[in-house]
Amino acid sequence: MTDIEAKAAAEPNVTPSSDWENTYKAHIAAAVLKAITQDGEIETYTAFRQVVSVTGRTLSTVKNWLAYQSNLPDLASIARICEHWKIGPDVIFPPTLLGRLSVGENTVLDRSPLADELSTVELIPIRSSDSPANRLAMLFYSKNPEKALFIRQEDSDNDQLRLGELAMVDPTVEELGGDGFYLLKIRRPGAVGSAICIRFISTMVGEPTLRLSRSSSSPLESLELIPLVDGGLPGHIIILGKVIAVLRKLF
Repeated sequence: MTDIEAKAAAEPNVTPSSDWENTYKAHIAAAVLKAITQDGEIETYTAFRQVVSVTGRTLSTVKNWLAYQSNLPDLASIARICEHWKIGPDVIFPPTLLGRLSVGENTVLDRSPLADELSTVELIPIRSSDSPANRLAMLFYSKNPEKALFIRQEDSDNDQLRLGELAMVDPTVEELGGDGFYLLKIRRPGAVGSAICIRFISTMVGEPTLRLSRSSSSPLESLELIPLVDGGLPGHIIILGKVIAVLRKLF
């Protein structure tokens, strides 16, 4: 019996929910994540890259399946995942969970590992889909307004993002898309744990190297040069999103 099934069996009189497709998406994401990360032994981003290799799908698609749970994996992909990681059919189609979904009872869902990583910083969700007008306005800034988040700038030595200002982040951006500010997870060699911070990334023309700095106007001596690995960032730097706008404090 899976963790979700056990919770469902222990709560026979929970409040009905109107969104059972999301319940199954969450179950699939939790089951697959448990398998591909070997129950947390492998870093989530590394596991996602392995799923990309196994399924042939893009990293954005895999993150939509497992991190954002915006849709379910297609049949061919879930078959390849189950075969590669030896996930049994009873895990993908658990009788207890599917039976409860058919009668409309709620279950307690596990959080996404990526959501857990971002939970350590102060993030403010944007309710952009409350009305067509709100969504139209938000589309000016982001192609994915429902996913956009605000994060408070904590660095005081940045002349472009001042201390306390709110940066709007699109967390569906997980790869470099040109120069700009990105929300990064950085794990320094020899350091304990990882840091989540906003940094400016700029490319160096003709060189397989990036500049990492606190702002686009940082002095040369404060720039950190990051060699590219196979055209992308090295494994100790992970993109959690891209800054797409800044809310200025007005007086």
